[in-house]
Amino acid sequence: MTTQHTLEISAPEGDDELRAFRAIGDYAFNENPSPAPDIARLQRQGIENLRVARVGGVVAAGLGMLPMGQWFGGTSVPMVGINAVSTAPEHRSTGIMSRMLRQMLEEIHADGSPLSALYPTTQPVYRRAGYEQAGIALDYKHPLHALSTGDRGLQVRRAGDEDTNTIQALYAERARRTTGNLDRSEFMWARVLEPREAPLNKYLVERDGTSEGYVIYTQRQPPGTKEKDINCYDLVALTADAARRLVAFFADHRSTAEHLVWTGAPAEPLLLHVPNQAYKIDWYEQWMLRIVDVPAALAARGYPTGVEAELHLEVRDDVLAPNNGRWVLAVSDGRAEVREGGTGSIALDVRGLAPMYTGYLSPLELRAGGYVQGPEADLALAGTVFAGPTPWMADGF
Repeated sequence: MTTQHTLEISAPEGDDELRAFRAIGDYAFNENPSPAPDIARLQRQGIENLRVARVGGVVAAGLGMLPMGQWFGGTSVPMVGINAVSTAPEHRSTGIMSRMLRQMLEEIHADGSPLSALYPTTQPVYRRAGYEQAGIALDYKHPLHALSTGDRGLQVRRAGDEDTNTIQALYAERARRTTGNLDRSEFMWARVLEPREAPLNKYLVERDGTSEGYVIYTQRQPPGTKEKDINCYDLVALTADAARRLVAFFADHRSTAEHLVWTGAPAEPLLLHVPNQAYKIDWYEQWMLRIVDVPAALAARGYPTGVEAELHLEVRDDVLAPNNGRWVLAVSDGRAEVREGGTGSIALDVRGLAPMYTGYLSPLELRAGGYVQGPEADLALAGTVFAGPTPWMADGF
């Protein structure tokens, strides 16, 4: 273990530390190392959102924070995404990252963000910090020749920079209807709208001048193949007509491309408008959530309208002491109030609260997994309170 007096954690100091952080990340994520690592991406994220750990004054590990929001129950809840988590190989299995995560969570709690999310490359270190699987991200891959070509009732037009506000409004409405989609920050929107591969294509689907959907994509030839794929960075259809029109739009590429690839929901509405189950899952990953501030997180999200209920929780958190104790969650007309006290009839670790909060696993399923304890009737009521669409994200980070 790295002894406490040799470890210092703070924001990077100067470009040399940024380059050291980037080089560690390139090694960790199997990216081609460079004698002069490009630090522009880290600089865009903001030095204030980066942390490095130094051992003996030398950068040994780092991580990034992405302040944004996440949609639950029709409400955007402040959330800090975690990215670029990496440790130099000679410092792995020394406890450095566990200490970085603990300090980071204390910072996030103090700053007032009740949630944190990440995509794990390995789960044990994040579970020790209180994260747990809480939702899905997946890509569908569908052959273009198997798509329907007939529905052309709506107009499709190329979008320009002047349409950015329209695109963002369409996405926000789709995100509001989901569980787990991001409330994208400016940094996250730049990842969608600014070309990473040229050319980036943007199209809107309109009815009499009113937009009902859009797609942002590139055409890319996968290594070792002769045909191109349409790779969607973002795809939104708010109506069935818009979905059918987008399917026809993609089908019109069947003579020049092989597949359509897009990130969608686990129960994907676009698949209602394709003739057969010709798709395959091209990428599947579970993201993890951390309830950083239990009462604030419970009070911030939305809940099903028409549900009047009171849950008595007893939460255990080995990392963030303020979360420990009994909490009463009173839900009415889609909103909630949280107060200390109650009977604590539903007992759970903060890790178990994460998938219950998102609806990824029901309280009864979590009891079967050993994460939650409580009477069947109370757990069934909790399942109603946290019910919603299967949680998913359209973004990686």
